[in-house]
Amino acid sequence: MKLTLSIFVACLLIGALAGGLSGKRTPPTLTTPPPLKSTTREEPRKPKKWSTTDLHELALSDKSENPRDRVNPLRHELADWTNEELEAALNEGLKTPGAGIEFGKVQTIMGHILREWMKRDFDSALKWFESMTSESVRGGLSVCIARGWPEDRIKESFAYLLANKRYFSGNGGSSSWPMTEAALQSAAKQDATSLAEVLKAIRENDLFFPVVQLDFPRDFDFATLMSTAIDDRMWKGHNAKPILSAWMSRDRDAAFDAILEKNRQTGSDPGLYLFSTELPTTSAALADHVQWMTGKIEAMDGQERQQLVRKGAGTRSRREGHPHHRRR
Repeated sequence: MKLTLSIFVACLLIGALAGGLSGKRTPPTLTTPPPLKSTTREEPRKPKKWSTTDLHELALSDKSENPRDRVNPLRHELADWTNEELEAALNEGLKTPGAGIEFGKVQTIMGHILREWMKRDFDSALKWFESMTSESVRGGLSVCIARGWPEDRIKESFAYLLANKRYFSGNGGSSSWPMTEAALQSAAKQDATSLAEVLKAIRENDLFFPVVQLDFPRDFDFATLMSTAIDDRMWKGHNAKPILSAWMSRDRDAAFDAILEKNRQTGSDPGLYLFSTELPTTSAALADHVQWMTGKIEAMDGQERQQLVRKGAGTRSRREGHPHHRRR
């Protein structure tokens, strides 16, 4: 009886609410009279006159850690500039004695102006960049070209770098790293042959090798890449770590054996790259990984095993002896 009554009351409440909503009238809309026009004549806004100090402080105001995430601090000031004005400002910058100093104030400001022009008309900005007669200024501004290459044309950037390597002398020859990074990432997503070609081009052209995370397809042939594209210089320079770390996470036995054999061939420390994989995050997986690694080390040649253990003990001793690791 109580349940039936509750349902009945609920129906009444719902019906009353619905009726109230349907019967509610919309109040008339009040119109506000338009404001009276001011008879006072507005003075045109005078543009701010920027000093070199003002520009420099503004140009250095962005503190983003990743250069790719940095927003042009002059973007608001340059928004109303025409492309011709941007080019004229850059040409004036070339006449300034400080423009030839890499990482100088003038180059910093010129870089922000060039970035704005590249965003609007990349091809024209690139032609201006190529036309410069000062190798030092062009080298300093080359990082803007490398970082600002259009995303929809990113595949062109590496070919451009190979054809115009002399342009990218900035940052001690490392200003081209965004272009190399993009080429490595694109090739890794394809196959071992594509990545081998990029690695070969980097090696033959003596390009800066960036530290970069790579994503590989499920069927990527790491063994072929290891045997055909990773030379002694790349191996001993620790540049193969992203590749081997990914391989170790997918097929740890094959990766371990290949790494150990490569260390023998190159005369490297037997432990080089063997611990390059990311450690598991769960206790069970970590215990399994430690047990597996212990078994692999026990199966190593006696001399190699002793060298590996001795190397590890030495590393631990140095860490414990370091002021930051001493017990207080």
